[in-house]
Amino acid sequence: MKTFKLNLNKISELIRRKSVTISSNQTLEIYDDKLVINCDGVIYDILSTDIHFNEQKMDNRFVVDYLQNLICEHLNLEQNMVIFITNSKHEYEFKIKFNYQTIWNIIVCDSITATNNARLLYDEFTDFSYQAENIGPYKKLGDSAYYFRWYEKI
Repeated sequence: MKTFKLNLNKISELIRRKSVTISSNQTLEIYDDKLVINCDGVIYDILSTDIHFNEQKMDNRFVVDYLQNLICEHLNLEQNMVIFITNSKHEYEFKIKFNYQTIWNIIVCDSITATNNARLLYDEFTDFSYQAENIGPYKKLGDSAYYFRWYEKI
């Protein structure tokens, strides 16, 4: 029985390309919806695997959990559908995973940040109320002081 380790880059390559080179004559690949080793055209089925995970590091875990719960409540989602990605000083980015193919990005921030960002988007001066349901492209997140906008990465 062969054993080997894949680092994070090799695992990412396997997911992206459906195969990864192990040695000069062996590739680990997904073949007929199974994980196999292809050794010069001879297929070896997988017997077992060990995968080790590390929890994502994040600052302000309490705030992230609070925002995740607000998003779930406001959009009627399960917690596993709202995935924290990153945060900057004033904004938090999440991915909303509706199913394995439909994933949308969402940005959450407080009302002051939403107001400042909306003012930057519009040429003329617009007076945005801190209690408004909408501030430019931002929509109020439930009854909280937070706002969200859908975000598409370019």
